[in-house]
Amino acid sequence: AFDAPVLPAIDVRSLRLPQPKNTFCGIEKEKCFIQQSSLTKSLHRSLDDVVSLITVFLCNDERRNHADDVASYCRDKKMLQTYLNDGDIHAQTTSVIYNIPFEEAIDKNEPHYKERRAIAKNCNFGVFYGLFPNGLMRNLKKAGIEKTKSECAEIIQNLKNGYPMLSTWQDMTKNEAINTGYSETAFGRRRILKGIYSPDMGTRSYWQRCALNTPIQGTAADILKLAMVRILAQLKDHPYIRPLLTIHDEILFEV
Repeated sequence: AFDAPVLPAIDVRSLRLPQPKNTFCGIEKEKCFIQQSSLTKSLHRSLDDVVSLITVFLCNDERRNHADDVASYCRDKKMLQTYLNDGDIHAQTTSVIYNIPFEEAIDKNEPHYKERRAIAKNCNFGVFYGLFPNGLMRNLKKAGIEKTKSECAEIIQNLKNGYPMLSTWQDMTKNEAINTGYSETAFGRRRILKGIYSPDMGTRSYWQRCALNTPIQGTAADILKLAMVRILAQLKDHPYIRPLLTIHDEILFEV
C-alpha cells in the first residue's frame, strides 16, 4: 500500500503535458504514480507513458426523449412543431406560460430569463406528468424560486392553455387507466396500477399520475434499452470503447 500523489487535471486537448521532460507537476518522473481507473492496479509510469493512460468518459444524454414522447402522445401542434424544427422546448414553454414572443424567451440578456426558464423546466418535467400547484410550488422552492400556490396554479393553467392537447391526452390516459387498471409504454410494456381504484383521493391521485408517467418515462426507458442493445452490437469492432453504466437517461462509456 502507498499514498499516490494527487495530480492536477491533464489538458487532454493537446495530448501533451506542459511540464518539463523530467518532471511532472514538480515530481520526478520516477516517483510519479498513476492509478488505473479500475482501481485494481497502481503502476509506476514515466512521464512519457502518461498520455497512453488518459481515459475519456463519454456520456450520451437522452433526457430530451421524455418531452419528445409527450409531444408524440398528445399531438399538440406547438410541441410537435418545436421538435420537427429541432427547437428548444423549454423556451417554447416559457413563451407559452408568460405569453411572450419566442425570441424574448431565448434572450439570455432578458432580466427574467433564468427564473422563467427554470420554471418552464419544472413544468416540462412535472406538469406533463400531472403535477399539481402544491407540487410545483415545492419543486420551485427547491430551485430557490418562491411562488405562491395561486401563482403556480396560474402557471399551470397558462401551460395547459398554450398546449391545449396536453390536457386532452392526460384526461384520456387517466380514464383509460381507470377502465383497464394498467398503463403501458409505446412498446407494450405494462404497469399495473394497484391503487387506481383506491377510495383515498391522495392514493388514487398518485396512481393517476403514474398512469401519465408510464407512457412517457417508460417509453423513454424502453428506447434507451433498445439503443444500448444496438450500441453493444456495434462495439465489437471498437474494443477501445467500454460501456460502464447508465445514469437515469444517460449512457456512460469509457474510451
